[in-house]
Amino acid sequence: MSTTQSSKGQPERSLRPALRIGELSRRVGVSPGTLRAWERRYGLPEPRRTDGGYRLYTAEDEARIMELTRLRGQGIATAEAARLAREVPHLAVETGSGTATAGQAAPSQAGARVAGRAAPREEGVGASAPAPLRIPVTGDRIERLALALDAFDERAANAVLDDAVASLSLSAFLEGLILPFLRDVGVRWQRGDTTPAQEHFASNLIRSRLFAMGRGWGTGEGSLAVLACPAGERHDLGLVSFGLLLRERGWRIAYFGQDTPALNLVETADSLRPDAVVVSAVDSRRLRESGAQIAEIASRWPVYVGGAGASRRFSDRVGATLLEGEPSYGAATLDAGAAAHGRRAA
Repeated sequence: MSTTQSSKGQPERSLRPALRIGELSRRVGVSPGTLRAWERRYGLPEPRRTDGGYRLYTAEDEARIMELTRLRGQGIATAEAARLAREVPHLAVETGSGTATAGQAAPSQAGARVAGRAAPREEGVGASAPAPLRIPVTGDRIERLALALDAFDERAANAVLDDAVASLSLSAFLEGLILPFLRDVGVRWQRGDTTPAQEHFASNLIRSRLFAMGRGWGTGEGSLAVLACPAGERHDLGLVSFGLLLRERGWRIAYFGQDTPALNLVETADSLRPDAVVVSAVDSRRLRESGAQIAEIASRWPVYVGGAGASRRFSDRVGATLLEGEPSYGAATLDAGAAAHGRRAA
């Protein structure tokens, strides 16, 4: 890949973008929808646009996305991983035809993960990159969980989870083990590296553990949050994790979960009179299809939208607040907003 030189003699971003989003998605193992969400939320990747409005990407974009996924595999929050990937001055990416260089590069080593374990960074070039604040969960723990679930070994998987629950904070357990593992399962599913039976077994076991942790979360005297996914949305484990972290802050949770019809959610909100309504979706279409009803709820109750399918544009259109970043950050955002408006119980 050719580069231009800055006034300081350092290579700049290539002026020859060549990859369409589908090809970039195939190379880095990240869905086009997720790439677009990362672009909106974190400014990475940075596509150029054709006259027809199509996104085009460079090998540098590819390298930085691979670095971002590598950091996420180590349990680093997506927002922090994106910042670090942008700040690494020169990266290289291995392609099917060799190594495409973006400046004076160090290997990103993305793709070296096996069940969430990243290959160790080599000494030398790239060693001066900023040291991230890492969640205290090791790749070894993620790998042991993956191996147990791939083998349908419920006892071994629960042993890993029991140890993690006993030794980690709730946010570290969720954001350093559970969510990185689930993301890795999703990547492996897209690549055909896991079977439907393995994916279902893993998701159902983790779902049962998370709901067990949430037992009784609707009781108490705290403020009430209604949590739901719109009609057609089946991915709710991120929302369950959010509910657990919000419960840790003293909130009561009314959980409706997957595939909640929008009209039912309107009626439920009016009946329960909640302090917050949270709607989460991975697929942006599901939010758009329920947009009118979400706007109706937002006209009477505080509404928050989150998940990979949520965007600033959508939240502004329906009068909701966008929850960005990892679940713990979203929970803190909602809690602070409620406190500022006097809706949170002391």
